[in-house]
Amino acid sequence: MIKNREILLKTEIPEPILSARMAIIDGLNHAFDNCNPEKILISHIDSSASPPYLVAVGKAAYPMLKPYLNFGEIEGGILVTNAKIEDKLDKIKYFKGGHPYPNRESLKSAEYFLQVLKTKNPQKLIFLISGGGSAMFELPRIPLKDLITINKLLLSSGANIEEINTVRKHLSKIKGGQLINYLNTKAHAFLMSDVIHDRIDLIASGLTTCDPSTFEDTYEVLKKYDLWERAPKSVRAVISAGLEGRIPETFKDCKLASERVDNTIILRNADFLSYLAKFLKLKGYIVLNLGSDFHLKIEEMVEFLIRKMKELTDANPKSNIAIVAGGEIYLQVKGKGKGGRNQELTLRLAKEMEGKNKKFVFAAIGTDGIDGLTDAAGAICDNETIFRAKRLSLNPEKYLRENDSYNFFKRLNDLIITGHTGINVKDVYCLIVLRDET
Repeated sequence: MIKNREILLKTEIPEPILSARMAIIDGLNHAFDNCNPEKILISHIDSSASPPYLVAVGKAAYPMLKPYLNFGEIEGGILVTNAKIEDKLDKIKYFKGGHPYPNRESLKSAEYFLQVLKTKNPQKLIFLISGGGSAMFELPRIPLKDLITINKLLLSSGANIEEINTVRKHLSKIKGGQLINYLNTKAHAFLMSDVIHDRIDLIASGLTTCDPSTFEDTYEVLKKYDLWERAPKSVRAVISAGLEGRIPETFKDCKLASERVDNTIILRNADFLSYLAKFLKLKGYIVLNLGSDFHLKIEEMVEFLIRKMKELTDANPKSNIAIVAGGEIYLQVKGKGKGGRNQELTLRLAKEMEGKNKKFVFAAIGTDGIDGLTDAAGAICDNETIFRAKRLSLNPEKYLRENDSYNFFKRLNDLIITGHTGINVKDVYCLIVLRDET
């Protein structure tokens, strides 16, 4: 899965750092191999039932769709993903939705599906939903250009995913469970979770479940991040209308929602961490799995990792320790550089650990293979990263000021490249701290 494994295992990197790098990279590959949605969903296919109509939406839409195409009859379906699909798809309408911002295909896909509900009225509906669906499948209450603008503002504001999706839901006619209003028959949704606490109302902005957020919450998010006045006029108009009761709220009847749609999460960040932790344990590391719900500002995450590193090494000075964790940190982008939250986290940790005389290796990746607006999943660093950078006349502080972590790690050949992975279960962090040899 990691395409540039050999480049990341550079021969000039000394032991034991090189072996620790190899353990992390091979551990990530092991977890990717075992978190294959095609294998997982086969057990959910009932070949004796009537052929379903499939609605596959999100970054992992095609891998989730494949077992139905390979192992059963289908009535038809739609595939909405940001990956380029070149395979011949019988009975499936394909839309290349936008991400992280919606595009015209995002709107066409939702319009097409609602037309199918009206004209064909499929009797068995199966949704296959993964992260990224917020941008790729949309029926907005505002013009597309304004929707793109508000998404850009939100994604660079430092708002967390719950806050971002609160706004998205209330600018949509189908998010926040509103899609349920259009369904004529009971449906089943299989979901891959890319959100904190695996909340179904946040996965792809909650297409198939009830929604707890309100127009008041939406207004508060925009005010909190100083976006109300900067938001397009159409955004303010919709939210104002919602506050005044002139636009209906998102779907609130949780009992009715559960009667209309059965929701099942098939893969989550905890599964990925479990495979990674087991692999590292077999390699001889003392492994601490810190869980899947880290939801901190990037500065707080760096502080936490350094503190945890010290605690564990103080308690186990003669052991090699591995820490695995998952979640989705957030940062406010101020510079004009290229990067993503995982690359920036890796650079910040490397910089903070400079001169601390501690041997370590750290990697942070987006499990979908895309970190920010880059072609990298994330990056890897170790205790010699800043030394190697300065030897190349790279100034880490400058790259951090510009939020240009991608180009920093590109110069060092320390970007982690996977391409589209076929899964999307939040971000993963792996830290190995090597024992004191003195």
